[in-house]
Amino acid sequence: MKQYTVNNDNAGQRLNKYCGRILGNAPQSFIYKMLRKKNITLNGKKADGNELLREGDIVKFFLADETFEKFSQVVILVNSAQNKLPDNNVQSLGSDEIVYEDENILVCYKPEGELSQKARPEDCSINERIVKYLTNKNNVDKDVKFVPGICNRLDRNTKGLITAGKNLKSQRFLSDLFRERKIDKYYIAVVSGNLVGRVDSKLFICKDEKNNKSEISSVKKEGYNLIHSIFYGLVSNGRYSIVKVKLKTGKSHQIRAQLAYMGSPIIGDSKYGDKAVNGIVASKYEIRTQMLLAYELVFPECTGDFAKLSKKEIKCKIPYEFKAFWEENRLWAHGNPEDLGVHF
Repeated sequence: MKQYTVNNDNAGQRLNKYCGRILGNAPQSFIYKMLRKKNITLNGKKADGNELLREGDIVKFFLADETFEKFSQVVILVNSAQNKLPDNNVQSLGSDEIVYEDENILVCYKPEGELSQKARPEDCSINERIVKYLTNKNNVDKDVKFVPGICNRLDRNTKGLITAGKNLKSQRFLSDLFRERKIDKYYIAVVSGNLVGRVDSKLFICKDEKNNKSEISSVKKEGYNLIHSIFYGLVSNGRYSIVKVKLKTGKSHQIRAQLAYMGSPIIGDSKYGDKAVNGIVASKYEIRTQMLLAYELVFPECTGDFAKLSKKEIKCKIPYEFKAFWEENRLWAHGNPEDLGVHF
């Protein structure tokens, strides 16, 4: 007989899913058969598999050792394409990269040039470095392992805030908030041209996966999806503008393609930007990456285990090159460059 005590990480999931993770090589039909025959019990009683588990519940497997060995495996739960713990040579997050951390969630800063998640086996990503940091720091259930994973993504060359749940319940909580658009996401962009005031933009986008580039249309076409962003021009000198962006939808390259379509491409954007402007900026200011920052997350009202996140605003620091460019071009003649708190 094997006995497992449900921990906080696995609370909230259905019994059949939990059993399926412990008996990872067993078909669901076998698990349901064992439940019917009371060879798998929940708190000493017969169960049908649909019960939602609570912390402290006892799950017992009355199976022969050879049967258990045949079907069992150590399963790692991940919220990404990652399917194993990072190699020893993966560098952990540094303390200067952590923006916010509590017992449930981690928010860190992803630099430009780093993938959110690995696309090929040889890649290294912020996801792996988060996993390395959290699994080194926290105890992992030795029977049913939980490996944290990121809950939002950024383009390779977009810097800014990335989140991860530190346990299964928190990961589900964050993932649900992002999926249901309950977290307000704000970006800061430095763009060409004179963009001032509030612009509520609804357009349509289609991604060419082969060329990794999106096309924008003002009218609905086959294969095109609605994108909705709100842009707020904070300050402009007529040549360049600082823009705060609130995402209402979340399509790949949405902000970059949308601003380019509007005639205000992001400075340093090699895919959608103005090549002439990018050349001038690279030569004069040595800026060769896109000036787009995932700057702020604003949480909705939260209760229970996540009450401390209720209405919480999490911001990252403004990168040095942003501040230097703003000051050089007198884009922030008054006020504090860190004070970008306008919400809309």
